[in-house]
Amino acid sequence: MGPSLESVQEKVEAIHGLATDDTVASVVITDFPRRPAVASKAMADGYPDCSLAA
Repeated sequence: MGPSLESVQEKVEAIHGLATDDTVASVVITDFPRRPAVASKAMADGYPDCSLAA
């Protein structure tokens, strides 16, 4: 296994590195919101404001 990732930023960068392929990124973006805690945090974040896209 690779080196241990310590910080949240390092973990985020690792995910971004793994999701450079559009197919992988599309699976990740649809899977993560299925986790109730993730969906709740994402909806409370206020960014991006998807209501502006409509």
